Amino acid sequence: MRVVVVGGGITGLAAAFQLVQTGGSEVTLLEAEPRLGGKIRTEEFEGRAVEAGPDAFLARVPDAVDLCRELGLAEDLVAPAARQAWLWSRGRLRALPEDLVLGVPSDLVGLLRSQILSPAGVLRAAADLVLPPTRPGRDASVGSLVGRRFGHQTVARLVDPLLGGIHAGRADALSVEATAPQLASVARSRRSLLLGLRAQRRSNPPADGPIFLAPKGGLVRLVDRLATEVEKGARIATGCAVTSLSAPDGVAAREYRLETSDGPLDADRVILAVPAAAAAGLVKSHSPAAASELRSIRHASVALALLAYPASSFPHPLPGSGVLVPRTEGRLMTALS
Repeated sequence: MRVVVVGGGITGLAAAFQLVQTGGSEVTLLEAEPRLGGKIRTEEFEGRAVEAGPDAFLARVPDAVDLCRELGLAEDLVAPAARQAWLWSRGRLRALPEDLVLGVPSDLVGLLRSQILSPAGVLRAAADLVLPPTRPGRDASVGSLVGRRFGHQTVARLVDPLLGGIHAGRADALSVEATAPQLASVARSRRSLLLGLRAQRRSNPPADGPIFLAPKGGLVRLVDRLATEVEKGARIATGCAVTSLSAPDGVAAREYRLETSDGPLDADRVILAVPAAAAAGLVKSHSPAAASELRSIRHASVALALLAYPASSFPHPLPGSGVLVPRTEGRLMTALS
């Protein structure tokens, strides 16, 4: 079977790798850019290797760890030296409470000590203990659920900078089912969200070990190793843009024609590992309904600034892994690593 993977980011590379490992297919991977890796980019900056894109993956989500193990990179995985994270609130750094679940507090005493919320904000959060149950409706937002239970300050100063920062969006526009199903599950089964999260932590305490992992030398090593393994059983073409995708047999197509900058290409199956807008343009003639759904997916832009300072600029060690900045602070940044 002839399979063409369109897109050479981490998704396309992982798909091609799985196809090569399974065997039985003639695999071609096409990437419009001159390099592989997509958003993953490790560069030399001021004599050091630094990430110009994502800098790590979550250790508790097994997929990336399993992939590194398959590629022989498991022994090279390292974690940030510091685990303490900070938040900039009302003119100073404040340590994030330890007992947060996706930014939602499960310990009111720790929340009060952090001084991230005002006393009135902590009192409003405590109202979760006595409020009647809140059952999230279909596709409720994280902000609406947490706001009803804990109040606006908890959303604006904790949940939005943490969960909103991860997803490059606002808590009020993030689906709780898609981004925080753990919260939705507790809200449906318990009267108090705080007590439910506390009980969940007791019955299933966080595992010891690192929260984030990455290969020594940067995430680009994951890209390079994937490319090496894929090339053993597939053809990789960079700088090759797909301009159109057609299915002569209609919806029940058994063969596809791809027009590329290197010429036409036929395939029995096509995997689109590209952004939604690009996928919409490719499938519009074959499936207008799918193209319409894809075009409706909104994307957020992210700007990453890399700065270098001499060690002498800091009179003492930096006691943490990074800083979150709530939007309410009116700064031009949302996070610092």
